[in-house]
Amino acid sequence: MKISSISTVRSQLILLAFLLASTLQSAAQWPVETGDQYDLVTFGVGASTHGLPVFVCVEQSYDDSKSYGALLSYRHYNTDWQVGSYSNSYVGLAARGDQHFNLDVQGLDLFAGLNVGWYLHWWKQTGGTTTGASEYANNGGLGFGGQVGARYAWNDLSFFLQLGGGSIFSGALIGLSYSL
Repeated sequence: MKISSISTVRSQLILLAFLLASTLQSAAQWPVETGDQYDLVTFGVGASTHGLPVFVCVEQSYDDSKSYGALLSYRHYNTDWQVGSYSNSYVGLAARGDQHFNLDVQGLDLFAGLNVGWYLHWWKQTGGTTTGASEYANNGGLGFGGQVGARYAWNDLSFFLQLGGGSIFSGALIGLSYSL
């Protein structure tokens, strides 16, 4: 849909920021006990066919082999067509749950899980049959997906690699995890 003002996008970004702040505030209040090995915050970048995502993820242990958390992602890319070019941006917030697998390898954490998230997509068209630039926004959408990945722990720092599919959170994510 065409945006007559940027206020629609701003209000959605404010809502998304509020949801993230609520998630991070809740994460700061989660009880961290000895043995809660999946109480982590992860930062990183990724690769996908739709731009270079940057992300932050907060996880909490559910038990010795399960965790749940939230992931916030942003990506931007440009597309050139014969009739003009498009500048695309995505912001997404997902809830995730993972099953962790213990292979008795010191420091290695293998996991697989599911996610459900909401995303906002907006784009700007320039050139072609338009005069000047036109801005558009999709009010967002619900996405379901899955992920598999691994962490390798070294002291309180873990190296993180995840592959995902099925939603806006698809692609590869690479980052560092820190214990809470």
